[in-house]
Amino acid sequence: MIYFFGDDSQFNINGSSTSNVFMFGGFIIEDKDIARLQSKIEAVKKHYVDPRIPIKWNVRALKKSLKDAGYEKQYDKLLENSHLIRRRIIDFTSDIDYKIIVSLVQDTSEFQELEKKRIEELERFAFSYCLGQLARHVKGKIGRKQVVLDWPGGNENKPFTSEYAYAYTRGTSISELYKYPYGPLSEQCFMDSPFFANSLHSTLLQFADILVGMTKDVVLSKIKPNKQADFANKLYDLVKGKFVINEETGEQGPYIPQKSHSLRNAVYPILEGPDDLILDI
Repeated sequence: MIYFFGDDSQFNINGSSTSNVFMFGGFIIEDKDIARLQSKIEAVKKHYVDPRIPIKWNVRALKKSLKDAGYEKQYDKLLENSHLIRRRIIDFTSDIDYKIIVSLVQDTSEFQELEKKRIEELERFAFSYCLGQLARHVKGKIGRKQVVLDWPGGNENKPFTSEYAYAYTRGTSISELYKYPYGPLSEQCFMDSPFFANSLHSTLLQFADILVGMTKDVVLSKIKPNKQADFANKLYDLVKGKFVINEETGEQGPYIPQKSHSLRNAVYPILEGPDDLILDI
């Protein structure tokens, strides 16, 4: 079986209080490599904290959860050694055969503050593009495919479950403006629904969080020159070769549709690709 462990994120590049760039990403791995990846990640953590203590790209986001659970000393050690732990996780897992997919979409409307409905729409777009790249990569590969997602903040899983249902049965996004490259996911032996788990208790979803968070900081550093992201860029250089290559453009890195033009130009200032979607986002 082939698994995709995924997580979402978002950020702002226009100065408003709401996000206007939405991300979805994670990594693809075969079941034969899962136990070894988990073992390697937990072996790194064991040098500094209990191996079952969670790790994220933004370690400070774990402060409340760990302190509420009585792990205040563990949190302090985790924070103190966060750079070393994340760097060693990337280094120690480099021999594992996994592939990274991260998609980003930018809202290009003139509205500074986005309504909830529009935010959910953009979350679905990012998820759809990620699933589309996943479908391209696993085409022709034998075995079932299972998507595993971190339980979304605010308990709002509908943008992902409903979008996946359309992808599985119809091979399109809910809007029907994005068509999956090889038809319905059901025809590629995908399972009929994503699984959800809490990343606090899932080592592999924590790894997805690290990869997505790292990519987010790298993208932000290209948009905002004053953004300090030396650490993220160093780790990104180590894993760039694990990103899935975009078949249409030859780009190896995050997938950004042409309509998100200012974002694309910041990340890929030289490469030009076809206008691969018809979406006024």
